[in-house]
Amino acid sequence: MTSGRKQDHSDRDRAVDAVAILNGFVGDLVAGTNILVDYAERHQAGTFPFELMIAVSNLCLSHLILAVAKFEEFWRRYNDLVPKEHHGACKSIMKFSQDRKITNFRNRYVGHI
Repeated sequence: MTSGRKQDHSDRDRAVDAVAILNGFVGDLVAGTNILVDYAERHQAGTFPFELMIAVSNLCLSHLILAVAKFEEFWRRYNDLVPKEHHGACKSIMKFSQDRKITNFRNRYVGHI
């Protein structure tokens, strides 16, 4: 196998990894958000107790924080594979995360005691 073929294979593997990571990211954002909204509506309707709402909120927010922090890692590793027309949206997510110090928050509170 020539080095060009190995490089092509490596590029393809990176692209497959990038797609899988982004699919997971979108799924994590949708799931975490929808579950939080669903249980908040139940709580507001009086069918879900406050104590459990706190636990569900913590669970969902931790999940969302992990997802956004993972996006920062994704962008650093795979930004060269993202089509240029999507760079603006990706940079907006990065700015959102960095302005709010999401990764620092994950490291300090979500990922550790």
